[in-house]
Amino acid sequence: MAVSSTACKEYPVLAGFRGSSSSRACLVAACEGLMFGYDIGISGGVTSMPSFLEAFFPDVYRKEQGIVSSNQYY
Repeated sequence: MAVSSTACKEYPVLAGFRGSSSSRACLVAACEGLMFGYDIGISGGVTSMPSFLEAFFPDVYRKEQGIVSSNQYY
């Protein structure tokens, strides 16, 4: 039983891409996901810092300083 050379080169199809194109699409999507996660982690921490709030959002900083509660959910 002979197998043709084209049958051995079956590439997975991902969103209409074949072969190396699908690999590149997956790589780009993975990198964008990593950058988005890094951005959320860093910017979330920075925007809750008192020095950042005092410099860029003084009204929010004053309101935050005025809250005296033992409840973490305000």
